Amino acid sequence: MRRQGLLIGVGSVGKHHAKIMAKRYEKLFLVDPAPDVGDWLKKNIECEYKHFSSLSEAIGALSSPRSSVTAVISHLAPDHFDAFTKLADAGVRHIVCEKPISDSLSVGRAMVDRADRENIRFTVGFPRRFLNTAKTINSFSISELGGPPSSLVVHGGAKCLITFGAHFVDLALDIFGSPPLRVAGFGSSQPINPRRKDLGYWEGSLSWEFSGNRYLTVSFTNQSSVQALGVLYAPHGTMNLYPDGKVTMVKRNMDEIAKDPRVTRVGVCVDTPEQVIPLFAPSEINVILDEVESESDISYSLKHIMESLEASIGGLIAAETNQVIEFPISKDHPLFGKSWNVT
Repeated sequence: MRRQGLLIGVGSVGKHHAKIMAKRYEKLFLVDPAPDVGDWLKKNIECEYKHFSSLSEAIGALSSPRSSVTAVISHLAPDHFDAFTKLADAGVRHIVCEKPISDSLSVGRAMVDRADRENIRFTVGFPRRFLNTAKTINSFSISELGGPPSSLVVHGGAKCLITFGAHFVDLALDIFGSPPLRVAGFGSSQPINPRRKDLGYWEGSLSWEFSGNRYLTVSFTNQSSVQALGVLYAPHGTMNLYPDGKVTMVKRNMDEIAKDPRVTRVGVCVDTPEQVIPLFAPSEINVILDEVESESDISYSLKHIMESLEASIGGLIAAETNQVIEFPISKDHPLFGKSWNVT
């Protein structure tokens, strides 16, 4: 069966996806109303393609059967639900959605429930979930750093607790193998989102507690342009997690530890950094598309999608209410249905 590719949103992330999808599908349908997109497509897309200003027009042009279509939703999060609904109504059954799946817990839940009910092969584009990143990190930590990691600290400048922070929230859930117990912290939003000024861009510090005395802390400031860095703490060393996907590790002096193994006798890591995971390849979306189009179980399940969204949005609820938020968040919570206008 000749598969068709459908890309909704040809912005900064969408342009990357468009180039990869052009090499993957014989026919590509692209949706974006921006006036300059047409010229970019002419210069960069070599396969047979059609460009539309609206999703409804693109859906009308798709060939039958719609089960041969794979759609990638890559525009702003507040618009994801409308796109997902139109695709599902049209019979599209293979859908990848960029993070976050939604800016609302209730809307995200509705999307996941419909995908489950109608057997739509649906997932969210967190590349690390499909590249065994957490498995590799845990394996190296146990074999080289004295045991599993217990804390992940992410800090940086204006990266946004959702726009960028959601990647590390999701990774923490994967590394620790469970959703968090609770989250607390402080934060606020400023109208500096480069994608659109009315979208939120959150700074602040949030801390999630997981079972077994494990923690994630994310701290970003909108007063700095410095890139973010994640530091993972294990018994005898640390790993640096970089935005491009690369992971390196350093260890303490093992002779020093042998002389006094008490955890309260701390010391610096003196090793030369060793690479654990290389940076992302340019075509990681292919790994996700391969799974969605296969008949095997999808690595990033619907259950995991909702746990991750709840953990991220729960952080915003904690910041806005100045309260400790316990998980899971009840559908009766007054902010369960709030649209946070983040992407």
